[in-house]
Amino acid sequence: MGAAAVPLMVASTALNSYGAYKKGQDQQTADNYNAGQTEASGQIAALNQDKNTSLMVSRARAVAAASGGSATDDTVSNIMARIAGEGQYRADTDRYQGASQGQALRYHGQQAEKAGELNAIGTLIGGSAKAYSMYSKYGGSTPGGKDGYSMPNGESVPS
Repeated sequence: MGAAAVPLMVASTALNSYGAYKKGQDQQTADNYNAGQTEASGQIAALNQDKNTSLMVSRARAVAAASGGSATDDTVSNIMARIAGEGQYRADTDRYQGASQGQALRYHGQQAEKAGELNAIGTLIGGSAKAYSMYSKYGGSTPGGKDGYSMPNGESVPS
């Protein structure tokens, strides 16, 4: 290994750092997309529940009328109110679940983005230290030579 390895190490560090950063960005994008899909699924489930509730209330009204009862009878009104209440509860639950799962996915995406940024910084720091060590060992001297700077061949840089 020689001085030629130093530029390769710098390039590798830069690519690895960008890869870590990009991975975090891509995970956030994917999580945001999935959050939108989850929220939409919750809304669709709630709409379907509203439709089913409406059909059940209508069916209860038809059965009551067919049996000779009236939609205004207390018993029939109570049954329809309970059906409507249960349907509303289930629809609200579907909306809530979609929203809360979507929020969790968005949070996960934000954390993935931050993790990608921190991994990128860590990779840059670690790679820079290794590159400096390689440069010092094979390609040059450490700062603080005669004038504080030196060429890779060891000659001092004139002031």
